[in-house]
Amino acid sequence: MSGKTHTKKHNKTYTGSKSKELIFANDKEEYGEIIAPLGNCRFDVKIISTGQTVNCPLRGKRKSGRSKQLIGKEDTVLLIPDIGSGYIIDSKYSPQDVLRLKKSGELTQVSEVAVSNKGTTVAFTSDVISEQPGATEITDDFIANL
Repeated sequence: MSGKTHTKKHNKTYTGSKSKELIFANDKEEYGEIIAPLGNCRFDVKIISTGQTVNCPLRGKRKSGRSKQLIGKEDTVLLIPDIGSGYIIDSKYSPQDVLRLKKSGELTQVSEVAVSNKGTTVAFTSDVISEQPGATEITDDFIANL
């Protein structure tokens, strides 16, 4: 007997970090930011281009197996349209990918500026907002002159 009857073979190879190609959104796909996890692989997601909040499930193959992705609060994700009117979370972007998307001009943030009697004025970060020409400030003198 050789004395080495229970040796373990180490056949596993280290693949290292593979460079992953950056995925851009197509016509119907959207970028979103996770607001809160709801449980059962469902998330509240804010669509970046419109500012709308939707409830999205995680794509089936992303829930388990080799392509499992752990998604947390404030992560940026790619949303693909579902059969109905909703979206499904397809993939998650790393912080480096988010910077590359912003640099290429794919991600545009929406900021709410002012609420008027006609509705909400929405401006993108690169837009310049001008004051309304017919707006007057209501003060005590203005009320006294009525």
